[in-house]
Amino acid sequence: MKTRLPIEVNTPAFQTVDSIPVGGDFAITAILPTLQNIVDWQEGKIELEHGYFRFVDSPILKTLQESISQHYHLRNALAYTSQETAFYELFHYLSSKKKIQHIQYVSDLSAEEQSVFTQKLHSLSIEVEIQSPAKFDEGSPLTESLAQVMIFALRDPLAFFEKHQQWLQQCKKKRISVVVYASEFLPKVELPAIGYWIFPLSVVNSPSMIGGILLSNIDRAMAELLERRKIRGPILSSRNAKFFMNQEIARPTIDSSTAILEELCHYENAKAGLLYPSGMNAISTLLDLAISKERPQMIIIGHLYADTHSLLAVPKKEANTPENIFLSVHELDQLESSLTEYSGAIMTESITNPLNDVPDLAKIAEIAQKYHIPLLVDNTCGTPLNCQPMEYGADYVIHSTTKYLSGNNAHTGGVILFRKQENYSRFAKHQSHWKNTLSPLEANNLFQCMQDFPQRMERFHQNAQKVATFLENHPAVKSVYYCGLTSHSSFANASTLLKQGFGAIVSFVLQQEDLETLRKFYDSLPPAVTRAPSLGSNQTLLCPYTLLTHYHESDETLKEFRMPRYLIRIAVGSEHQIQPVIDALEVGLSVE
Repeated sequence: MKTRLPIEVNTPAFQTVDSIPVGGDFAITAILPTLQNIVDWQEGKIELEHGYFRFVDSPILKTLQESISQHYHLRNALAYTSQETAFYELFHYLSSKKKIQHIQYVSDLSAEEQSVFTQKLHSLSIEVEIQSPAKFDEGSPLTESLAQVMIFALRDPLAFFEKHQQWLQQCKKKRISVVVYASEFLPKVELPAIGYWIFPLSVVNSPSMIGGILLSNIDRAMAELLERRKIRGPILSSRNAKFFMNQEIARPTIDSSTAILEELCHYENAKAGLLYPSGMNAISTLLDLAISKERPQMIIIGHLYADTHSLLAVPKKEANTPENIFLSVHELDQLESSLTEYSGAIMTESITNPLNDVPDLAKIAEIAQKYHIPLLVDNTCGTPLNCQPMEYGADYVIHSTTKYLSGNNAHTGGVILFRKQENYSRFAKHQSHWKNTLSPLEANNLFQCMQDFPQRMERFHQNAQKVATFLENHPAVKSVYYCGLTSHSSFANASTLLKQGFGAIVSFVLQQEDLETLRKFYDSLPPAVTRAPSLGSNQTLLCPYTLLTHYHESDETLKEFRMPRYLIRIAVGSEHQIQPVIDALEVGLSVE
């Protein structure tokens, strides 16, 4: 196979279950045929070849990472949106382990190249000491300095480290993190296992096609970085991965990002916007920048997307720092009294996933503005056609473009929209520094999908209402969570906030709440309902939501945020005929 990068591409062997991709080569989710597949995966008994991209890397990405790992004879490789993003994520990971106050930057690059990188380091509010590699020849005891991290940007790093092996051993003993920031992808060679190597992925004559690869033999750290990448979302596009490996995907001729942002800003009445490699990367970037060190506390209203909740539910390490506060959408009478001098932002979702709670955005925004606290709204489930949080005063609006805006199960992306120009400028500078941008290939795919977005959303709403009504009237169903039903506690708020419909997520619990009853229902569903995670898909997807996202949580924790252990979520699609989906649900509900 002819490759764009100088690597041998060999498809690695994975011990997997037969999960079926939904969306073709670039699928972001997969059919999980039986409930036992899900239980076995959660128990670590099997690995999925395909799956929801928040859980499982695509086979294309796995192949790229494995090939580069073998190319350099290092055990672990993780692909990121860019080399800069790979370093940014590594730095934040290392900072979570030890408070980094001082970095040594050792470089023999040009003064201009050094200046560009040190500007990025200074933006992290870290003291940077620049050293010449010649200092090592003088026997300078650099390991006695205050640096916890040493970054090497050298023209010939292999020759340097070969010459200074004894010094590297001292670094290891003193637990100094060594990071090699390479200027180019090297020919096939065995790299010394000295810490972390970060390489750029790029192609001649395609400057917009970028990526980054982080390699290391530090197994535990790389496993933890993998989990962080899943939650924070700065993952390399599988389209980019395929582009780097071979000639089978067309070189991007245009970048549709500007057109996408213009349309979304028009929908949301936003001043400006920025596209990101995933919805979670948009959210993690927003949390990184919107929350100050002086006011680090978040007030969260309603049940958030599982990975967003994971980012915000982590206990604070700093002394005397208040924990984040979680309120339900029905506890807004406690919002004002919950604010403290440390409260830095309020966050909610226009329609929560999967319980369909709808907050009183007008009331929340009024309190946020009274105390000059920014309001962050994830509008993914509401969609920009159906809900415009900035009309109520939201400062930031987030969308996972992977979902309804795309609908094809073959795109990954996210966006932050800004009500104020000064906020946009700050985020744009950060994005320019760290290159966590949406791939032009992903942008072009999204732009094509958005052409019929209004028509699809009309069907999404109509179909979901029919499915919810069917389930509410079925004797095998105990309870239904859909804000378009008068029985739902958020029906009044939803009727005010949502302009075109009540969204397309319908969740429910069976009369018999146990694993075996859920198994019979799930395993017997006909093909008209696709058994796969994700939402916003043009085809109806169903999953046992809690077993996928909160499998290891205790009953007490689940009860705390009202999450039934055997909750089923239907992400109703935009099919022109919804009756086959309803008929399929009837089959599953009728199994004894």
